[in-house]
Amino acid sequence: CIQLLGGAFDNDKPKTWLSPGFSVSTSTSDILLDAGIENILDFVDDDVPFRLIKDNGDGKNGEDFPPSVLCLPYSMETNDFSLVLTRHLSPKDYASALESHIEQLAKESRESEEPIVVCLGLHTFVSGTPAAVNELGKMLTRLENVSNIVWATAQEVSGCVKAQEPPQKIVYPPTESIWIDGDFPLNSLLRDRSKVALLLIDFQNDFLQIGGFGEKLGNDVTSLRRVIAPTKSVLSHARSVGVRVIHTREGHRPNLMDLTPLKGEHCNGIGKEGLHGRLMVRSEWGNDIVPELMPATDGSECVIDKPGKSAFFQTDLEFILRNTNIDTLIVCGVTTEICVHSTVRDATDRGFKCIVLDDCTASYFDEFHSVGLNMISSQDGIFGVVA
Repeated sequence: CIQLLGGAFDNDKPKTWLSPGFSVSTSTSDILLDAGIENILDFVDDDVPFRLIKDNGDGKNGEDFPPSVLCLPYSMETNDFSLVLTRHLSPKDYASALESHIEQLAKESRESEEPIVVCLGLHTFVSGTPAAVNELGKMLTRLENVSNIVWATAQEVSGCVKAQEPPQKIVYPPTESIWIDGDFPLNSLLRDRSKVALLLIDFQNDFLQIGGFGEKLGNDVTSLRRVIAPTKSVLSHARSVGVRVIHTREGHRPNLMDLTPLKGEHCNGIGKEGLHGRLMVRSEWGNDIVPELMPATDGSECVIDKPGKSAFFQTDLEFILRNTNIDTLIVCGVTTEICVHSTVRDATDRGFKCIVLDDCTASYFDEFHSVGLNMISSQDGIFGVVA
């Protein structure tokens, strides 16, 4: 649903979501985060925004968890569902009840000198009713005369909250080395970051989104989407410490002249029309990298377009790595057993050290992912190390 909404607004997907209500589950916050949602309007009696923290079962109350969804108060009094449908209020009475509640909150805030936050979330059966829209417009105009009411979007409220929060507690490897599997030091990794590159392999709509090539082949794309959040965290840190970032995309020219007959036969559907355009074709929606992991807009991050599984096959990746003195690759991507494996094998043969991140790689098949990583790290790291 979020993906379709984004398409309707030039891929400017929403950052705020109305609480899922009765459909909420323990995985709701993860699903929202993966989809790029930062805030939800929640049915709470509180006046203060708060982070949705998961209980990880160890008594720590999620204190070491990555950034979570921000809940913005959306009290029952401002819920048009309860006021309009349950209490059967007319548009005028609904607007009056809402106005009365907001004025009461403004009075409490003046007396306590503490800020109070309340969100107005409108269902379509109100915002789509001309009489209701008219009454709401008049009500909002009247409230503009209340001295201590400040109007803001949910994203602006979120920004204020973030500005007051302490820095997120994130533990990174020591700067002199990184320790893998408990006792394996790769001492050069963070000692000289100029020789390290983060390689993000094929995080494309065609493989991770509904309506893409992966789903067309009958795969469950949610098995790949779980790596978006941890990869986004790694990408953010790499950028903050100046590690070079390289993205890859597998796809073909519009005329398919770079598609071998063998691949065309085994990957039926390449070049065909999909839900959002031609599948596995450059410049199409499916070829784009998912919004959460898009390359930097300033052009500082290389994007390698490849016609095959390996990022080295028929590309200038090796030339770029040699030209920038890179000798170590931190590898994230999909799928583990195909494009990640092919790239890591080729990188090792060319003398590049590879560190493959377990929680930032995935397969449509869990057993392929597990076996693929075991093959990389076997025999003291024949193709690299897994972290």
